[in-house]
Amino acid sequence: MTKTRIFVSWRAEEKWLNAMGAKGYRLTGVDAFDYKFTIAAGQTFVYSLEWLDVSPMSDEGERFAAKRAEDGFSLCASKRGWAYYIREGTDVPEKDTSALRLTMGHYRAVSLFALVMFLVFTGLTAYNFYYQSVFAAEGYTIPKSSMSVEFFRNIYNNLLVGKNPATVLLLLLVPITAVFLLLCASFGSEYFATRRLMKQSVLRQLERAAETAQEDGEARE
Repeated sequence: MTKTRIFVSWRAEEKWLNAMGAKGYRLTGVDAFDYKFTIAAGQTFVYSLEWLDVSPMSDEGERFAAKRAEDGFSLCASKRGWAYYIREGTDVPEKDTSALRLTMGHYRAVSLFALVMFLVFTGLTAYNFYYQSVFAAEGYTIPKSSMSVEFFRNIYNNLLVGKNPATVLLLLLVPITAVFLLLCASFGSEYFATRRLMKQSVLRQLERAAETAQEDGEARE
């Protein structure tokens, strides 16, 4: 069976996969926004979603898979740098710090790219706001086209002719600018959420190391 979902948050995606795994759905492949499952009656599965930034079949990907195999996980699917690991059971393991660091870096890079594009399109939008008044003062509008293909000529002449060119561009620029702002906010919030998880993981590791050292000290005494 195939389920179609769109995720920005890896945490939300992993949570959804684990909910499917609790019902006995075993992931067999991921294609764009389609998740392919088989049903394993009487079994439950736990998923771990990791950003590798490389193919899971590469040397680095195989080294990471070997590390995940120590926790009982095996690769069940991959998609554009993301690797999907699965194991039987119900206990969701703690995330590896190095994996969280890679995931955090991915979201930071994407959010920074979206921020740069937002600033670029904001500048273009402001520029066209200025020229909207300039063209209006001059009374300049988009002239008719003499393109050879009549179908496109009719569309062009019906939709654009007689309009302020800066206004036409604004109708395109404003939605694009809003989309990049939304992407920056979405990926940025996911970056900070992953960063918090990584800090919590590091603190837990330090606490366990301190407890182990204390126990070793007491044993020697």
